[in-house]
Amino acid sequence: SSIVHRMQEVPPAVLAGSGAREYLASYYGAEYVARLERSLRTPPRCSTLRACCAREHTEEVAAKLQAHIDAIGGGFVVRQHAVLNDLLVVEPTVPFVNAVNPAGLLEVTVDTHCGEAVLRGAEIFAPGVMTAEAGINVGDRVAIYADLVGQTAKGTTTKVNNEKSLVGIGVALMGRSQFYTAKSGVAIRLVERLYACPPLNGVMEDQLFLQNLPSAVVAHVLNPASGSLVLDMCSSPGGKTTHVAAFMQGTGRVIAIDKTEPKVDRIRSLCKRLGVATRVDAYAYNAANLLRDDDATATAPAGDCRPPFAPETFDCILLDPPCSGVGLRPCLRDSQSATRLRGYAPFQRRLLHVASRLLKRGGTLVYSTCTCNPDEGEGVVAAALASEALLRLEDARPRVGGAGCSGGGCGSGWSLGEAERLLVQRFDASDAAQDGPAFFIAKFRKLDAQS
Repeated sequence: SSIVHRMQEVPPAVLAGSGAREYLASYYGAEYVARLERSLRTPPRCSTLRACCAREHTEEVAAKLQAHIDAIGGGFVVRQHAVLNDLLVVEPTVPFVNAVNPAGLLEVTVDTHCGEAVLRGAEIFAPGVMTAEAGINVGDRVAIYADLVGQTAKGTTTKVNNEKSLVGIGVALMGRSQFYTAKSGVAIRLVERLYACPPLNGVMEDQLFLQNLPSAVVAHVLNPASGSLVLDMCSSPGGKTTHVAAFMQGTGRVIAIDKTEPKVDRIRSLCKRLGVATRVDAYAYNAANLLRDDDATATAPAGDCRPPFAPETFDCILLDPPCSGVGLRPCLRDSQSATRLRGYAPFQRRLLHVASRLLKRGGTLVYSTCTCNPDEGEGVVAAALASEALLRLEDARPRVGGAGCSGGGCGSGWSLGEAERLLVQRFDASDAAQDGPAFFIAKFRKLDAQS
């Protein structure tokens, strides 16, 4: 009988870390966590791209993108987002979920990250191939699986018996031996996809940037004025940095920080590609140490914007710190334990304190995380409201997500009031109507004087 991916009686667990399900269930309930896992296995139905051009030209870019999609087979319509006028939404006009039959095909196994990219429309490049059965030649149809355990030796010639998940059917463009010797290039072209997601990587790269909807909301919430001095504390790979720079219409400056030179190189490369390199200065620095000692302020040359910085230097600050990432879609396997999930918030609170010190009086601070873990979202906000006397929560407009949660799980010791919950934005990865990954956004204003 026909075998399709939807007929798996017991799909592999997504939240596989010790205590992770129980940790999240203490906030949301077990039913929600089960629904979340089902959503995490699938990509969002719609893909989103930011138009990196003058906003009056967004319609022209949308028309070019539509023409490109039609030329490679169609099945999708491009439209502008109803709220974010610089965001394009690519929506399928064909059934989103497809039946795929791997019966009788030789198997290729890719790493989990590659498998997740395939579900969102990517082809398979040689470095992502982990194993391939003997006998695969150029032109052969193959069944592609993602290895969920990650313990299989690269180059194995037999079927992988670890936990694995079917991600599609493809045609080999290389012989089996080339899968392991080629350092680049498409190894397998997808011919049957589980989900109707178009291949958009590398499309109109000087005009478009692939960006999840919630991430594209952040710069709109920050909304820096022309001429502002803006700090992006944890910038790599630079998507939000370039978006913020575009908001300032050729004036002002964005200082982009990340911890290592390779990450900073990625930021600079993206800024150059999207035409904002002259407005962004990127530095490799530890964000936790960005605050200069008060007694060293006098030694800084006038106009110098290299880290570390004097207190109250910036008009606007964006803090999108390292986080657990629980709720990114698609996600085939997340092995983080409850202990690991609890470990992010202390560092995030430390960074937010540094951001508060660096922000000018009257300035705007936006805090965001790509996770459904409330300790890293509402919990950090609650701690800031209790400890940062000059910070006040403001409405994180434009409103695209939902309200925040109140807290009280896992003996967290924090809670967020009803008024505060309505000011932040939480994007729910389990909500089919929101159709996206988990995300959290909060906006603060620094008072002119302590009240």
